[in-house]
Amino acid sequence: MVRFLIALSVLLLVLPACSSSALDREAPENWLRYSVADGPPRADMLAACRWALNDAGFPPGEVDLVSGEVISGWDNKLHVFSGKGTRQQAVLRVEKGDRPEAWLVWIQVLVQANQEIHRPYEIQEADWEDAGFDRKRARIIQEHLRIRVEPIPRR
Repeated sequence: MVRFLIALSVLLLVLPACSSSALDREAPENWLRYSVADGPPRADMLAACRWALNDAGFPPGEVDLVSGEVISGWDNKLHVFSGKGTRQQAVLRVEKGDRPEAWLVWIQVLVQANQEIHRPYEIQEADWEDAGFDRKRARIIQEHLRIRVEPIPRR
């Protein structure tokens, strides 16, 4: 009986380590890379990121001045059928480029699906599960950011 309990406890400890995470949020392929060659100062760049999220339709979120990260609020799209309702959250990471006025911005839009079966249209009852990344919406944010930080070419 003791051997069985030891084997069972080892099995329960090993199984979660073997299962892979549904989404790897830090994997480079899940981020859209955008470089700004001649950008504004850091504080203005973070403000431009916040405004780009607003222009792309995301609710206000938070800005971390220390890490250079701008995170939107959740953009909820509920649906009457289970698994059809989604929510999205955007994350922008601003890093120093190779020159003093250059910036590298990493953009990611996380998508979660509502798995609630009985009341999928009620936000309080929602059961959110990671469903992937939305590169199309990340590109939309990139375009809003580009409009704000890149100079208009003169003719």
